[in-house]
Amino acid sequence: MQLHIADSFGIINEVVVYGYRIGVADTEPTITKVKPNRILDSIMATNIFYGMGRSADGNYYNYHWTGGLRSFSAAAYLQYANGNLKHPAGVADALEYNYDKAQLDSGSNLHFAFGSLVDSSMMINAGSNNPGGDWADMKPIPTNLADTSTWQAFSYQDNLVRSGLPAGNGNSVPSGRYILTMNEIAEIPASYKKAARNLRKYANGGKLIGLYTIEPDNEKDGTFKKAGYMLPYSIAAMMSAYYDGHRGTIWDGADSVGVWGTGVKLIFPALSYTFPDYIEAMTYWWRYNRDTTGGWKQYPFDIFNVHQYPGTLAVQFSGSGKAISPENTYYNLQQKLDTALHFAAIYGTPLVNTELGFDAYIDTNKRNNSFQAIHAFGTKNVEQIQADWVARSYLMHAANGVTMYQYWLADQGNYETTGGTFNATGLLKWNTDDGALPFLQKRPSYYWMKTLKARLGSYTFKSQTVDADTLYKQLYVNGSDSAYVIWYGTEHEKKQP
Repeated sequence: MQLHIADSFGIINEVVVYGYRIGVADTEPTITKVKPNRILDSIMATNIFYGMGRSADGNYYNYHWTGGLRSFSAAAYLQYANGNLKHPAGVADALEYNYDKAQLDSGSNLHFAFGSLVDSSMMINAGSNNPGGDWADMKPIPTNLADTSTWQAFSYQDNLVRSGLPAGNGNSVPSGRYILTMNEIAEIPASYKKAARNLRKYANGGKLIGLYTIEPDNEKDGTFKKAGYMLPYSIAAMMSAYYDGHRGTIWDGADSVGVWGTGVKLIFPALSYTFPDYIEAMTYWWRYNRDTTGGWKQYPFDIFNVHQYPGTLAVQFSGSGKAISPENTYYNLQQKLDTALHFAAIYGTPLVNTELGFDAYIDTNKRNNSFQAIHAFGTKNVEQIQADWVARSYLMHAANGVTMYQYWLADQGNYETTGGTFNATGLLKWNTDDGALPFLQKRPSYYWMKTLKARLGSYTFKSQTVDADTLYKQLYVNGSDSAYVIWYGTEHEKKQP
């Protein structure tokens, strides 16, 4: 192999060559993407955190989300320094337990999405850009593993981290290479033993409420996570620990770690980018380091998960970049879903998209603080356009059999005065508040969502055609009844739905 790098190419961080073990036949699987025909209501979901959706006028907009309700959580707030849970159900207190139970009882399909499983014993001071938050920009690895004074090294013979001076070294200082880097530590499944133990506690605790799915982390493939960014092999190793303690090789005393045997399904922590090379690197790690001998799973999760934000994805606060329609081929949502579905077929799991949204700032001075803000066109304002695009995004996901979690159910606060990315994506916005709760006001997107649910929620997607001029035509059926949804996938006012 010859690799030629031009002077202007930049810095190469890694060169990877994949292949098969000597003497092992090429067993590349045949891939058949699955796009199940599903009831429309079952793919319409949204994102919340504790308290979101409760309005001062007595309405609970977080009820009746049968498609899905993804509620953000963080280990840092739910357990004491000694690791004990603050509440047996893995929530903050009895008040939150009752709140979550009421959401489930309303018919909402609730699950917890942990921003991180990092707790106070882990890497909270290694470059965090969110010191007061959930530490989602930290790798969930105990701090003592990164203590270079112990002269850590990786034993390839034992597949373990070893500490202490090498044998025969005397009092001399070992070479710098003897000390593990954070990325090397992060590629060893046993590094996640404590986090996997935390996950098992939350999986078992959630069952006390009635939760049987859990999402353990979020967007670790994004370099914006800073110290929390993880190489694909690190995520692969982490998931191997989280699912079954790396095929039952990691234990916490007499107890196993991860979700294996709990009856709780593990959702893959969503990728912020659907990059085939990144996903393929994880896949090869699992193929090489895991197998099905003994009844284990090749791929250590039950549901594959991505995030999709149709937009130009420019840098926040730059004044450039904007949201674009879900059909726009610049972002190419359909191609990204096809890529994710391809890998989901390899893994033998369903696919979900747990975040998609558009900021709808009426004040154009605030929209420049968001790379995901809608820029109005024609006679429609940004909230009307948001309604179009959210509805069409749901419909595109229905055509792919993929549950879509709109982001957020309601604005996190009265951000119309400050701006910021994802602060005006809600189906609901703040009007005013009573000092404790907001009076939530419905955006047009809320009415569109409710109309889709009321008219077609019980109908099953059957087929879709897309003409050369981007005319989308979808057929839904319910017994002997049928209905069509027709729209142009454009960003101007040509026959909008």
